[in-house]
Amino acid sequence: MRTILVLAAVVPTVAKVAGTSPEWLLQGTDSMLVLIAACVIYALLLAIPFIPSVEIGLLIMVLFGAPGAAGAYLATCTGLAGAYLIGRRLGGTGPFRRINLPPRYSARLSAITARLPAGLLPVLSLATLLNMPGNTALGGGGGIAMAYGAGRLLSAPAFLTTVALATGILPLAFVTGLVGLERWLDP
Repeated sequence: MRTILVLAAVVPTVAKVAGTSPEWLLQGTDSMLVLIAACVIYALLLAIPFIPSVEIGLLIMVLFGAPGAAGAYLATCTGLAGAYLIGRRLGGTGPFRRINLPPRYSARLSAITARLPAGLLPVLSLATLLNMPGNTALGGGGGIAMAYGAGRLLSAPAFLTTVALATGILPLAFVTGLVGLERWLDP
């Protein structure tokens, strides 16, 4: 029933947008509508496992400046939260069944986690995996978030807090001017 309701809301909207001329796309990067559309598309792509969509977020930041950085940050948190919730819904089914580690790896992991405060390992590993170059090989942000949801490795508030902190570094640096094209374009 939910699927039918969502389709009933989405299909007329898509049909209306598809039937209009694309002048709104030609308005340039100063258009708030283009920024919102780009962020929505980015959030949807980010939630799909194995899609290298972080480049789209970087492009949004470069094209739209500080508003693009804020939009890309919100879209990143939204897309990863969506993937996490899908993973929680699918947890324990099909490819999301629990994986048992071989005994020697399990012993190593136990030795490492014994030195850390309780519950810190999943938080640190999530922050590391999201910021690791080449994480697309592990499923990208969407796949990692979906695996965390399916494995119930973190509660939803802990997951969202970790995502917000781990993914906020680059947008914050972009908004404050530490990173950006302006630094290299000015003579």
